[in-house]
Amino acid sequence: MRNQSEFIELPSAQMQEIYNTIRKTVNSNIPLFITGETGVGKEGIAKYIHENSPRKNKPFVAINCGRYSTELLQSELFGHEAGSFTSAIRQRQGAFERANEGILFLDEVSEMSLDAQKMLLRVLDTTTFTRLGGNQVLSVDVHILAATNKDIDEAVA
Repeated sequence: MRNQSEFIELPSAQMQEIYNTIRKTVNSNIPLFITGETGVGKEGIAKYIHENSPRKNKPFVAINCGRYSTELLQSELFGHEAGSFTSAIRQRQGAFERANEGILFLDEVSEMSLDAQKMLLRVLDTTTFTRLGGNQVLSVDVHILAATNKDIDEAVA
């Protein structure tokens, strides 16, 4: 693990500016959105923030949102109760529960369906959610970092 004082010498002023911005976010709980082309190190930035944050001894959970269908992504993020769908034979914690008190990294967040985005917005607004098929309202304390390789302005339009 590295700490802030051990970061490598950076080859350009632009990279130094990016690094300075990242360092400013380390102690923040404000959701952070990381953009960049595939392979530029978005998850590495998220891990760096985790390793140098007050949450460093808590979980770091990474989810690739583009990897799942809408229903599976909702289950992956929020968990489910036994019987909530055909293959749900037991209760399962979602990423929000697993990341509680730590950091949840949502990679390729632009690939989320509108329904999943609505559920995510609710958690951002209220810090609460329910598992799929559940009735119990659960509270969560996570720092959310999200990333995409898409031009987000174009994706929104």
